[in-house]
Amino acid sequence: MTSNYFKTTRPLGVLENIEKGIDEEGYRIQISRDRIEISASSAKGFFYGKMTLEGIANKTTARALESGLKLLENEIVLAEGEINDYPSLKLRGVMLDISRTKVPTQKQLYEIVDLISSLKLNHLELYMEHTFAYVGHELVWENSDPLTVSELAALDSYCKERFVDLVCNQNSFGHMERWLIHPKYRDLGIEKDLVVSPFGMLRPPTTIDPTNERSIQLISDIMDQITDAIPSKMVNIGFDEPFELNSSRAFEWNDWLTKVTELSSFKDKDIIVWGDMLAGHKKLIEKLPDGVIVAEWGYEANSPFGERDRFLVEHQVPFINSPGTSSWLSIVGKTNNSLENTREATRNAIDHGGLGILTTDWGDFGHLQWWPISLPGIVAAGAFGWTGMRGVESFQYSDLIEGLSSVISTDPMKDDLNAASAICRIGEIHSMVPCQFPNLATIVLHLYFPQLPVGFGLTTGLTTEHLDLIRNELGEIKDLVSKVVDPLMKEELSATCSLVELIVDDASSRLLGNGHLASVSQPERDLFADRCSDIISLHQSIWKSRNRIGGLEESLAWLYNLQSGYISGQPDKAWAGPLKLL
Repeated sequence: MTSNYFKTTRPLGVLENIEKGIDEEGYRIQISRDRIEISASSAKGFFYGKMTLEGIANKTTARALESGLKLLENEIVLAEGEINDYPSLKLRGVMLDISRTKVPTQKQLYEIVDLISSLKLNHLELYMEHTFAYVGHELVWENSDPLTVSELAALDSYCKERFVDLVCNQNSFGHMERWLIHPKYRDLGIEKDLVVSPFGMLRPPTTIDPTNERSIQLISDIMDQITDAIPSKMVNIGFDEPFELNSSRAFEWNDWLTKVTELSSFKDKDIIVWGDMLAGHKKLIEKLPDGVIVAEWGYEANSPFGERDRFLVEHQVPFINSPGTSSWLSIVGKTNNSLENTREATRNAIDHGGLGILTTDWGDFGHLQWWPISLPGIVAAGAFGWTGMRGVESFQYSDLIEGLSSVISTDPMKDDLNAASAICRIGEIHSMVPCQFPNLATIVLHLYFPQLPVGFGLTTGLTTEHLDLIRNELGEIKDLVSKVVDPLMKEELSATCSLVELIVDDASSRLLGNGHLASVSQPERDLFADRCSDIISLHQSIWKSRNRIGGLEESLAWLYNLQSGYISGQPDKAWAGPLKLL
């Protein structure tokens, strides 16, 4: 042990010094043999300072033990020194999709708050379409295990204790299909019948009609209820992807936004809307209501945050940049993409005076990915949001693995590098094939849509050689997974590997035929169906560890559809998901 290291005992005797000149969330830690002092200007600063001190104590003590130093039960090791720290961005947030099948248990929500708080993130949005128990609208949520008023109140209190702002995120224009599938609400849609999705398949309508007087009555009602349940000063009202609002009616986006923002629910609220309509129809910004905050989203490493941020700055519109975890529609994640996406979102938020970053974690098409796959993107958000340009310029892939290993470890004195390495490496499998598309991992397209061919069309250029490389990588990843300490995480990562192995073997067999599932022999398809049955059983058992039962059957429907294709050899050509008009 070098001269500036010393032994001390828990609990640490920490002096607190209020110093008004320090940033509201910042702190100064001074450590010496005879005195440990944290200076801050607010309770937030002291909270983050103590968190940092605890992390330092764990790290230095672990290294001392690794070097062979003997310590008594309550003894720890610290190093003399001083730390001055504060966040680069005021808003550092995460948005979790709790509408696409997975509604976390209350216990899981508390654990998520603990995680994001430990990363010094201070803003949590729960994305809702229908998963709050709205009074008078039981028809919409009755099978989803929604959050209740009392549960949200308890969660809000839990967040406040950890200086996390719990923020409502309820869509109010597009993505309203959970309502419009019901006859009671059908007339509120711009379209009343099935529509063609961006993937070219028929699906229920998603966009409410802004000219229908009953539309504003519905939104007023549900917004009154959810803003009462989540009393944050901020609220996200969505307004993204109103797919059925054609270009000739784009101006109605402004009209509807003005009408919604004038609701009494939003008095004295800071309203957030997604930025895609403004990016696609630039004239809409001329009538944007004053004070509306735009969440500029883009989920690729090369998303044009700079161009879009400059446009917002020119029109004096406050904004947040929203990167993503890249977990959805991938099964495995896209680790490096998420890292670079978050880096660029942060860089441009700082360069152009943004309020902060909001990392999104979506659950499209059954939310089939497991929770560990989302973690690299969330850890990156914490690192970049706090350190700002320091992190943007210096934070690397190896730092991501180290940071991830620390936050997922079951022992604060021991990082789980095996789990972190497995998660990050499996998140690079998507890049081992030549055909790449935004917002998804091409290698699993035929999981979601078994009717699609493999080797041509969207997967042109894919060969069995690519798939062999993935198998080899999966073998090494499975060795890492076998050493993961946390039993649930080990199970989740093992299930991820099993599903990807099935999809890779499926693709290989198709490539030996004509690319379609019908060209695979019946005996092979029977084996695939049996493996799929095992994966379905795993999905059912793992699900309950973090999520409420509501939504499970809808999630499983994607796997049952795949299994049905294996059994028959003739996948449903019209399959676009299990959601149907009722």
